[in-house]
Amino acid sequence: MKKYFFPLAIVACTALLNTSCSSSSTEPPVPQEYEGDLPKPTYSEQAVSFEIASDNVKDKSGKASLKAINFTESGKAIFEVKTTAGTKFVTYGATIDGDIYIVTDTNGREIGRLRKLTSRAADDVTIEGTITVTINGVEYTFTISTKATSTSVPPTAVSRNTNNLARTWQVASMNVVLSGDIDLSKLVVGGNLKEFADAAQEAGANLNAEEMKALSKVVNSMTFNKNGLLSIEYSDASSDGCNWLWASGEKQEYIRLLQRNGAEFGNKFLSDRSVVKVDFTPTSVALTMKTDIRGSKNYSATLTVVLK
Repeated sequence: MKKYFFPLAIVACTALLNTSCSSSSTEPPVPQEYEGDLPKPTYSEQAVSFEIASDNVKDKSGKASLKAINFTESGKAIFEVKTTAGTKFVTYGATIDGDIYIVTDTNGREIGRLRKLTSRAADDVTIEGTITVTINGVEYTFTISTKATSTSVPPTAVSRNTNNLARTWQVASMNVVLSGDIDLSKLVVGGNLKEFADAAQEAGANLNAEEMKALSKVVNSMTFNKNGLLSIEYSDASSDGCNWLWASGEKQEYIRLLQRNGAEFGNKFLSDRSVVKVDFTPTSVALTMKTDIRGSKNYSATLTVVLK
């Protein structure tokens, strides 16, 4: 089964240790419960998701199709693209001006713009425009003129915690604590996943080439939107994506992660129906996940990611 590398990347790295090891670190403070309102992002009330019918929009080569476009509260455009290598996500900057959506690369250069034409049905729209996205060094140019299902969340229907979570966050720190057959505590400032892999290798682990490659990434930011999409942006301009939802009822303390097709995350590193604890401060959020791993080594893992 595929290893999911958010938030499993960190867990996978340390879980793959095949020898006991330990290191000392100062654990980052976990934010205490906060029940105030964080400042609203620029496009808090304009964020929208466009779902496109299967294979309706293909790139010029015919090798890729555009499945969905999400314009987020904090000015991101997240494209979901089906390629011969599977479904991929790519994230860019975006500005919204009425029914015009302008997409820019990391240098602020415009790489495309889209226009929304609204019909009588509120969720039935036509989107038009041209966009070029780059995935793993390959450019895909889409000329779009198609109907799409448009989904936005009315402000009156959104809870305080959803409003607080739905924005782009930078990674401040990551911390993993393992206890049991493996004893390890590792704190990383920033989002460099490779520091976990290197610590494991230095301690005598035998991570294979595939695992090291998957963990040789730096997480720059994470973007949650109100429509339930989570995008993870890396320093090499690649992205991962999944769905998220509140899993704890009215109080909304926990989220659950799901694949875009609805299946829940689950493998040896994270069991099905695992949840992530969410704690806010006025300027940050901490995501904490706990899981038990059983196999040749039996131990418990706690992962905390602090975002600002």
